[in-house]
Amino acid sequence: MGRAWAVVDLGFGDAGKGLVVDALVRRTGADVVVRAQGGAQAAHTVHTPDGRRHTFAQLGAGSFVAGTCTVLAPGMIVHPTALRVEAERFVAAGGPPPEVWLHPGCALITPYDQALNRLRELARGAGRHGSCGVGVGEVAASVLGGEEVPRAGDLCDVDRLRERLCTRRARARAVLAELTLPDDPRVHAERAVFDTAGVDDAWLARVGPLASIVVTDDEVGARLRAARGVIFEGAQGVLLDRTRGFPPHQGWTDAGFGPAAALVDRHCPHTTLHRLGVLRAFPTRHGAGPFPSEVLGRTFPEDNSPNPWQGPVRSGDFDAVLGRYALAAVGGVDTLVLTWLDALAHTPFRLVDAYLLDGVPTASLPAPGDAAHQAGIGRLLGRAQARRGPAVVGEPEVLAAVEAALGVPVGFVSRGRTASTFEDRGIGEPEGGAPRPA
Repeated sequence: MGRAWAVVDLGFGDAGKGLVVDALVRRTGADVVVRAQGGAQAAHTVHTPDGRRHTFAQLGAGSFVAGTCTVLAPGMIVHPTALRVEAERFVAAGGPPPEVWLHPGCALITPYDQALNRLRELARGAGRHGSCGVGVGEVAASVLGGEEVPRAGDLCDVDRLRERLCTRRARARAVLAELTLPDDPRVHAERAVFDTAGVDDAWLARVGPLASIVVTDDEVGARLRAARGVIFEGAQGVLLDRTRGFPPHQGWTDAGFGPAAALVDRHCPHTTLHRLGVLRAFPTRHGAGPFPSEVLGRTFPEDNSPNPWQGPVRSGDFDAVLGRYALAAVGGVDTLVLTWLDALAHTPFRLVDAYLLDGVPTASLPAPGDAAHQAGIGRLLGRAQARRGPAVVGEPEVLAAVEAALGVPVGFVSRGRTASTFEDRGIGEPEGGAPRPA
């Protein structure tokens, strides 16, 4: 392996991981992007300098650069039919035919997991958690609970895959029988998945060709070692992390540096992993959950638009309290990436340096703990009043304010949607091989 970088979102997601990965691939010569966490619910949008656009869910966000290989590694929960659709749409958007390596240990989402995921959320009514409706949570919960789930390696054994698909259907039916569901057209549509003949056969036929991209763990290791450089593309955000987030409004993945570090230690133990933490100058939260710095009514021209499962995209001011929490929760970063600086042209930057809790200022949050502890932090955030400083005018002043508040250098910034707006400030680790134009 040449050099390795891990890109982690320190917020609630949507900080610009796709742009960062695309820019790093172009600048460093890295030719492998690894997805080792999260799942098919990702929405990492990349705009190329020549006007192409694609929202990456499972393909690596560096795929517009020809010769870039996506490795879907253990920890990534794969939606196999959506992977095929994404590859087709990517090529239709002007991308090169994607090269994808699928590790046999990746868990697979079935139609029954996706339908049950959506039905659970509909059953919650006003107490919804904020699901993406893809089925990642159903599979992740089963994996964490020690249940048997279909794996990518099963794509090479149709009989075993069919057996495990039947097991997932039976499990989903049992859970469904316990749900109290509203009389809603969406409920009827999702329930039909369990009552329609031929679902199993249709799914097996659709996913069968993916057996050709399944590789062994040894082959993955060899590919990483031979790479000119590797970018580990993170998932969601640390504030939505399975153990570091705030129940019930959190995801199912380790959104920190652990999955990338484990792969490097396993396959390339002498390679240094450079840890990049991404934050937006104007953070967002897509869906339900506490958001102390929220500015009601503020909107940006987002790639990530409202949808029936997550709801609205909310915006806020830069929150140094949550930033410090996220940094401590992941064990620190080597450098920060600050995105959306172009919004300074029309939106005042204000920094939240503390919360008022019952009139008492606090500048830090407790360290992560067990689920009950995390739920308690979530309740604290729900009643926190953001203490905002005065508007900061000018990009140099904004960068200085962020660095002073978080105690970490801002090594990279972006001022727009494309890699051409991504700037190395000379204090990070972007170097690698020769740049790779698309």
